[in-house]
Amino acid sequence: MAPIFARGSAPTAFTVARCTRHANFHLHLGAPWVDLEPRGDALQITTPKGRAAADFIILGTGFEMVLDQRPELGAIAAEAALWADRYQPPPGQESAMLASYPYLDDGFAFVPKPGSQASWLRHVHCYNFAATVSHGVNAGGNSSMNHGVPRLVQAITRDFLRADLAFHAERIAHDQLTELDGTEYHGSELPGAGDATAI
Repeated sequence: MAPIFARGSAPTAFTVARCTRHANFHLHLGAPWVDLEPRGDALQITTPKGRAAADFIILGTGFEMVLDQRPELGAIAAEAALWADRYQPPPGQESAMLASYPYLDDGFAFVPKPGSQASWLRHVHCYNFAATVSHGVNAGGNSSMNHGVPRLVQAITRDFLRADLAFHAERIAHDQLTELDGTEYHGSELPGAGDATAI
């Protein structure tokens, strides 16, 4: 995942085409911002390629995987394993960013940190971008729906069945449900066919 994350994710060709069809769209490659200052009601952006003015700015700064900063995950953060807890990359390939992602099982469920007894984590599934390191690029996103959703549903269904396996085994072994009582096919038997219930 390290080289994939290092390259980043490009926009789709359709998205680029939606922008480039406008005459006032300009793409500035190789122009990192080195300075930004207000100029009246506008902003002046300085790059190694020169200066540009902007009426407003939208910043896409990325994000971090920090489980305990999410209110809904705060209670599990101390127990849930991260990649840092389960994988030691080869020297020179260390990545604090990748190490911060949750370490998920094959059904997108959290797993306990080494030494933790929080087996209940298997009931908490994480189907969003946080699953990327465990399940591949775009895990939990729209482009993975065809592959990820069936795997998630299968895992949850399997867990439900396992949780109630004793009940289902008992029911299968001892319940005698009668689907047919003979009235459904009365008069349809072939002469000499014998007991139709044995067919």
